[in-house]
Amino acid sequence: MFNLLMTTLLEHRLLIMAVFLVLLIIFNTKSTGRNKFICLLTTLLALSILYELVTDEPVTRIPGKIDRFFNQPSPKKTQNVHYYSLPKETLPPAE
Repeated sequence: MFNLLMTTLLEHRLLIMAVFLVLLIIFNTKSTGRNKFICLLTTLLALSILYELVTDEPVTRIPGKIDRFFNQPSPKKTQNVHYYSLPKETLPPAE
């Protein structure tokens, strides 16, 4: 039962997010004082929906992508031999 519920929520997460966004917009326009937290939450939810529509992957995968990017192995050897030269080599010989 729980697996069926979670599968259904994951399949329709974009629709659920869109309904929640509409409810937030309605709540924010009906309230007399514009709540800054509700405006921030509405903006973040709209951006996450846009991200999912453009990239076709959930927003929750962004931290993993960042982690994989920064954990890539660094180059062991430089390709350019003139990348850095010691100052002693560039100075004229002392007399």
